[in-house]
Amino acid sequence: MERMIRAALCSLFLCVILVACRAPRACAALPADFDLDAFISEPFAIPMERVVKWSREGRSHDDNQALAFDLAVEFARSRDARYAQAALKIFSAYAEHYNALEAKFHNDRNGGSLHAQLLDEAKWLVLMAEAYELLLAGGAVPEDAHRAIVQGLFEPAVAVEMGGSMPNNHQWWFNAAIGVCGFVLDRPEWVDAAVNGERGFRAHLASHINDDGYIFELAMTYQHFAFVAYAHLANAAARHGADLWNMEADDATAHDGLNGKKSLKLMMDAAAHFAFADSTMAAIKDSGPQGRSFVQPFYADFADFYREHYAHDARHLEALESLARAHAERAARGAPSHAAAPPEGPFALNGLTRNGSSLFPSSGYAVLRQDAHSLDAPAATFVFGPYGGGHGHPDKLSITLYAFGEHMLPETGRYEYGDPLQQSWAKQTLAHNTVAVDRASHKPMHVPGMSMWAEAPAGDTGTLKEFIAEKNFQLTRATCDTAVDGVILDRTVALFGGALIDIFDVSSSRARTFDYALHVNAAYAGGNIGLSEYAKSLGRDFGYQHLENVRAAEREAGAAWSSTWRTPGGHGMLIAAFGDGRLAAVADAPGNPPDTHLPLLLLRDRGERARFVTVVLPYENPDTPESVATAPGPPATYFEPSEAPAPVSLLLRNRDREYALALAPGGVLYEWNGWMRTDARTAAADMSGQEHLFLKVSRINHGGPGLAVNPPLDSLTLSHRPGEFTKLDMVSDSGADLRIGDEMIFSITADCARPGLRVNGEPRPLPKALDMRLGPGQTTVEFFCE
Repeated sequence: MERMIRAALCSLFLCVILVACRAPRACAALPADFDLDAFISEPFAIPMERVVKWSREGRSHDDNQALAFDLAVEFARSRDARYAQAALKIFSAYAEHYNALEAKFHNDRNGGSLHAQLLDEAKWLVLMAEAYELLLAGGAVPEDAHRAIVQGLFEPAVAVEMGGSMPNNHQWWFNAAIGVCGFVLDRPEWVDAAVNGERGFRAHLASHINDDGYIFELAMTYQHFAFVAYAHLANAAARHGADLWNMEADDATAHDGLNGKKSLKLMMDAAAHFAFADSTMAAIKDSGPQGRSFVQPFYADFADFYREHYAHDARHLEALESLARAHAERAARGAPSHAAAPPEGPFALNGLTRNGSSLFPSSGYAVLRQDAHSLDAPAATFVFGPYGGGHGHPDKLSITLYAFGEHMLPETGRYEYGDPLQQSWAKQTLAHNTVAVDRASHKPMHVPGMSMWAEAPAGDTGTLKEFIAEKNFQLTRATCDTAVDGVILDRTVALFGGALIDIFDVSSSRARTFDYALHVNAAYAGGNIGLSEYAKSLGRDFGYQHLENVRAAEREAGAAWSSTWRTPGGHGMLIAAFGDGRLAAVADAPGNPPDTHLPLLLLRDRGERARFVTVVLPYENPDTPESVATAPGPPATYFEPSEAPAPVSLLLRNRDREYALALAPGGVLYEWNGWMRTDARTAAADMSGQEHLFLKVSRINHGGPGLAVNPPLDSLTLSHRPGEFTKLDMVSDSGADLRIGDEMIFSITADCARPGLRVNGEPRPLPKALDMRLGPGQTTVEFFCE
């Protein structure tokens, strides 16, 4: 009963009508062991005092609401008039006193008569109206009492809500309160204002929900919180013959294209694509720290509503039910439990999940999953979108990392809004896994003392450059020139070989100080650079003032800094830093909950530009760090454009497998590994498995009769087993013309006595040179030994 309003029974002549009020509870609830029978057996008072302290404002009114609600539910279940009479006593008291309490707590239009925030009063009013509906349905309200309650409580309370105006989730609750009261009391003018008004339900569908299903505040906690408001409204509408669950509105978010119709369904679809394999989510922006109690109901609520209203979409229903089960099992066992992979293909209006990785292009999120079917495989979130309004954070191009059921590079999330750390730490750039410039935060928190409710200017967003989701390789690249005036942030993040590879380029027209930060949910176990106490201050504001126990060392340019870490769950992590960062430091930073600390790894450099190159390699057994390693990889040079930064080439060893990788953000490779010439943007190889992957490629062995394709392929995977086969899996969205020259065919078939050819599994004569047209999608060409 604490989470869902259960069935209420009412009689009409000889019929029993089931009223399904299924919606999560919006306000206070009585303790589970509260004895209603004992309570109503004695006379009871109804306190009306106004408590103004922020942390407990209006508490007596919330207690009254919880009591009225539970009394009404017990009446509907038992038909015992004692419960109805006790509930009516509460409603009558408010009818008598509400107008006397109407002086606002705040001198603005968003303070309530009973609560410091009109938002809290809206939540209160929703549950009061739903409780009253149960009394009306059971014929328990005399006509004169009904008239007094409507005139003394509901009409003035709705008038107060009508005066509210907030361009965020608050307005969703104002509308819910107005609309639920309208349906319960048969006031069509209230319903029309809540549903069709300028700031009403229909307008919010069109303009507050991004095309990828996230609401514009971009925090999953507030996604759920706002959704609950309209779940109450839609359920009230359903009980009175209207369908808001399937109401659609024309897309009005022009910044991401006008892409079709929007409904509440999009918000739940998005939630099915954002979680990690254990059903947890990165606590991005004001989403709250991982594991907080208010995070737990997300998927149970979403799955319940989806099952009732959108069961025709079996893919997303299955995903939400799986996430709900995994969350419940995690809570019961105290250990991670695996959830199903997100549904493949498009979601909402422009979201996409491909090979287990998900892109939210309007909201600016990418969730990279190396293997969405594995509880242990690494997964990362990448934030490149808008600030997110008052619940946003200055976190441009920030990342998180999950592996082995743990958040290894976590987000700070949020604190209680009355906690000073919310403004001085959580809302500062240093609290996120990104780059801060000149010891300050990104906009709009770049001014000392800026309010935590500050909002960023229009157009404050990054730009997605690449999203690649292959079976064994995932990559996202984005840039941003709006976070810091005169500075360009350019970050490429990839998952490959069990590791996260991070290339962060920062450039400016003048010398600046660049701080690359990673928050590590692990204990520092040592590294190849000796750190000692750092007596200087790293910074005096913007979160730097919270750093303690700073240990640092000067580092030669380009010298590798390898450090090992031990996680709370008993796993290991190698962090290897290669690029810039003359100062290497580890410090204790605020954790969440606020009485904890979390290590911060920081690399600092100064100049007009810097490149931070980092590999994070999680591993299962912290006592065997020798089983993982990173090092500079095969030489790689640029073909074009000449002004682009040099490519990054790395070698990884993860247990018994070796990998090689070359990334060229903003350019294309020319030569890699000393012998292979290619114009691919990215080249990756599983050296143990003899498999090469090329992305955005039109030539291999460039300059000779190798492989050429026009237009470039999205990806080409080349697998080779000497004496057995050489297979080329090619993916092109639009189709392409392919030529494989005679020298390349000769070289890959030279060790076969009787070579053969198959195209998409069909045998073909082996030509001297192969010319063919590739259709859209995947084409497989295999040279094999008979």
